Amino acid sequence: MTEYKIATEADFAAIVDFSNDVFSRRKTPQGTAEYDHSFFQNLLPKVYRDPSTAHWHRLAYEDGVLCGCVATFPLEYHVGAYVLRCAGIGTVGVSHAHRGRGYMKHLMKESLCSAEEQGYDFALLGGLRQRYAHYGFELAGIDPVFSFTADNARYLFGREANFGYAFRVITREDEALLDYAYAQNESAPQHIRRTREKLYDTLLSFESTPVAVFTAGGEYAGYFLMRQGGASLWELRPLECAHVLEILSDYIRQNELSEIQIYRVGAHETALLRALGAGCEDCALRRCDSIRVFRYETTLRAYLALRAATMPLPQGSVVLGFENGEVLRLSVLADGKSAVEKTDDTPLYNLSHSDAVKLLFGPFALFSDCGYPLPAAPRAWFPLPFALPRVQQFENHLLHLDGRVGAGEVFAQPFTGEGDIGLHRLFLLHHNGEHGILVQLTGL
Repeated sequence: MTEYKIATEADFAAIVDFSNDVFSRRKTPQGTAEYDHSFFQNLLPKVYRDPSTAHWHRLAYEDGVLCGCVATFPLEYHVGAYVLRCAGIGTVGVSHAHRGRGYMKHLMKESLCSAEEQGYDFALLGGLRQRYAHYGFELAGIDPVFSFTADNARYLFGREANFGYAFRVITREDEALLDYAYAQNESAPQHIRRTREKLYDTLLSFESTPVAVFTAGGEYAGYFLMRQGGASLWELRPLECAHVLEILSDYIRQNELSEIQIYRVGAHETALLRALGAGCEDCALRRCDSIRVFRYETTLRAYLALRAATMPLPQGSVVLGFENGEVLRLSVLADGKSAVEKTDDTPLYNLSHSDAVKLLFGPFALFSDCGYPLPAAPRAWFPLPFALPRVQQFENHLLHLDGRVGAGEVFAQPFTGEGDIGLHRLFLLHHNGEHGILVQLTGL
C-alpha cells in the first residue's frame, strides 16, 4: 500500500537516514554497500540538524517503508525593492529498491502544485536539465567563474607586493564578524534572507569555510567562503570592490596557491564584475540553476526593475503571454524605469513555462533569440539578472539524481556601489556583548 504524506518531526530521523543512504551510498572493495550516516547533517547543517524543518518534506511510504522524498524549502528572495517568495526544491530521492515506480513524479507534482497554490512566485532547483524540464523548469541565470593566478598577481602588482590583508576563519563564537556578514547579505541588492540565528550553519553549507578579511590596520574588509582547500572562493563580499584584486593577490601569495577560482558573482554586481574583469586571467560563463515561474507579473516586475537599475536599457515595450494565462506588457520608459502590467492586448508570443525562462532568464539568451525573435529594444533587456548565492542552495546536482571582532564594537563602513543598485553607502552595527544590533542601514 502506498501512502503519501507531509512529514512531521516524528519522521525527521527517518528522513535524514533515508537521504544519507540514497545520496551517499557506495560499494566497498568487498562488494557490500555502505553510506555516510552524517552526510546531510554536514552538507546542510541548518536543515538536517534541525527537526523543526521536517514539515518541508513530502514523503512516500510503501507498506510502511519510506521510499521517496521531495523537500520544498521556503526562501524569501529580495530583488531590489521587491520581495519574492521562492520554493527551493531539494533532496529529491527514491530508495534504491523502489525506483521506476513513479514516486518522484507524484511527489514533484504535489510539491509544485502546493507551492503554486500557496502563492509562491517561482521555484528553483538544480539537476539534470531535461529531467526537470518535464515540470516546467529551465536553466536560468549566469554564473561567471573567474580564474585569478599567481602570475596575475605578479604582473599586476610585482613579485614582492604585500598589501597587508589578513585572513581569519570565522568561528561560531565570532559574533561580531557574523553580524557584519549578516548585514552585508541583508543589504545586497539581490539576496535570500537569512536568519541571524542560523547564519553560521548556513555559511558552513556544502563544506564551506567562512573567512573574514582584515586590512593592514585591522579593520574588517569583507568575507568569503572557502572550499577545496582554499582554491575555490564563493560569495566573495569585499566592502570595497576596488580593492578586490589586492585582496586576492595577498590571499594567493599567503596560501602559496598557483590559481584560485571565484564563483557566483551576480550579473547585477557590476562594480565587482568590473574589478575582477580588470585583472583575472579568465572567465567562464555557466548557468546558476533551473527555475519554474508561477507568478510572472511579480517575478518579471522585480527582475526587470533590477536590470534597469544596474544598467541603461533602451526604451520600448513588448506584450507576452504565458502558459498560466497571464498576458503582460513589459516596458522600459523614457526615464529608464521599467514597468510590468497586465493587458488585454494580443501577445507577440504565448510562451510555455520552460520557453519563458529560456527567453527571459536563460544563459543562452545572451547569444540567441531562443526561437522567439524580439524587437531590438526588448531584445537588449534579457537575460534578466537572476542569481543565487551558492551557500544558500538546498541542492546541487548530487541531490537530484533520483537516488543517484569584540563586544562593544561599532562598525561603520562605506560600501562602494559604483554601477550597483542603490549605492549601499553605510551600515552601522553595535555589538552589545551578546548580539549585534543593526542601528542603521542605508541602502535601497
